[in-house]
Amino acid sequence: MRKLVVLAFFFVNSTSGQALAKKRVKLDGYAEWRYHDVLVVEGQRVQVTARTLFVGNTLARDLESIPFGSEVKVDGYRNADGSVLAR
Repeated sequence: MRKLVVLAFFFVNSTSGQALAKKRVKLDGYAEWRYHDVLVVEGQRVQVTARTLFVGNTLARDLESIPFGSEVKVDGYRNADGSVLAR
């Protein structure tokens, strides 16, 4: 089974002027669904950015290359909309 850890850097959303929530979140589950820059892991929407770091024993280098059903570990922050911004 492939494992993948998704990390990104905390940043401030400069377009809206609002800082992202600072509550740290860790998810450990499977890649279930993907739409644009959002990956669903254990029912949680995970957003990735250009700063997202993909590490682990996998060929995944970006969101599009993560196979569905792959084990994914996410470390990030909860956004105001409930999604998780991977760090």
